[in-house]
Amino acid sequence: MPNTTPLHLKDAPSTYPDNSISSRFEMHSGPRLASLSHEWRTITSAHYYAEPFYQPEWFQAYTTSFLGTSSLSAITTCRGNSLIGVLPVTDARTFLGRIPAHTLRSLSGIHSSRFDLIHSPHDRDLVANHTWRVMRDHLQWDVVEALDVPDDGAFHKILRLAADDGFMIGLWPSRKMPVMHISHHAPTTFALCPASSKVYRTRLDSKHRRLKKRGDLCLRTITSHEHDKVQSFLSLEASGWKGRAGNAISRSKQTIDFYEQIAREASSRGYLRLYSLELNGKPISMHFGLFMNNSYFAPKVAYDESFSTHSPGQLLVKLVIEDLSNNGASRYEFLGPRAQWKKVWTRDIRPHYSCYIFRPSRKGRALYSLAFQGAVLLRSLKHLAWGDPQA
Repeated sequence: MPNTTPLHLKDAPSTYPDNSISSRFEMHSGPRLASLSHEWRTITSAHYYAEPFYQPEWFQAYTTSFLGTSSLSAITTCRGNSLIGVLPVTDARTFLGRIPAHTLRSLSGIHSSRFDLIHSPHDRDLVANHTWRVMRDHLQWDVVEALDVPDDGAFHKILRLAADDGFMIGLWPSRKMPVMHISHHAPTTFALCPASSKVYRTRLDSKHRRLKKRGDLCLRTITSHEHDKVQSFLSLEASGWKGRAGNAISRSKQTIDFYEQIAREASSRGYLRLYSLELNGKPISMHFGLFMNNSYFAPKVAYDESFSTHSPGQLLVKLVIEDLSNNGASRYEFLGPRAQWKKVWTRDIRPHYSCYIFRPSRKGRALYSLAFQGAVLLRSLKHLAWGDPQA
């Protein structure tokens, strides 16, 4: 995690009046943050942004857990007194190669799943234009970095505006997130899954039966924040390969705090879904899941490797899909990078990109050359030698 400092404003007004439209960068905390969050949720109740990762509590959890502050920084756009756009950002001191860079970064990281410019319906271009003006004219940075923006995200409009103004831009492919569409008109729950994996999915039924012979096997759905269940998930995740690789949530207090906060907030707002496949009362596979707008999101999954011959992780996915289908869900987002085990269920992906803007200065041009000439070549050579892990 890069060192972060308060964003620096240039000596100029931070608003652009335009028929009652204004944008500004501000730090929000206490009552001001509560007021902003209330208006923010009005925007994110709309279809496109009705996902956990665009809600104010997601950014608040990231800020308090990873940045150690209760103040949330964002560029906001208003029509009169009504909020119509939000871009949560933070100031970071980073390095591209060995060159230090003053970076204006999305208020997000590896645990955020995705990021975008948030705007009210029909105001995409308007909000993007005003947000870019504040970024361009009133904030000091060498590089803008927005991590994991969907390919249809509104932040791409800011990239185009930057390019039109002579700034250098770049897209770095990040995650090809698998997504499964659940049809309620198909003959079976798994009719839309890849036919090539049908035999594998059928074998899960026999593994399910074998597990039942070992005792009481049940699927539990936890929708309220229960500290012991969150701890059970963290312990299960740490017991496997993620723990051995040092990537488990429990290896970092900051990450534990983040997921604990998300669990509490998601529970209070009705979108927490902790799925647990339990054998004789002991979890053998779990999802840290979220359910919003008839869509299920699984940012974190874990399973007991001592039961690997029974494929408890894949068996839980099958049971979760059945449960979602029975309850009217329309979509299952696996999140994270494309992986072989996810291809069993879907071939559909939602591409994401890390987006970059470089100032047309000597330093900005050097950083651009390093990031989008040398690095692209190295990545191509790596994929040529070892293959693309998300192919």
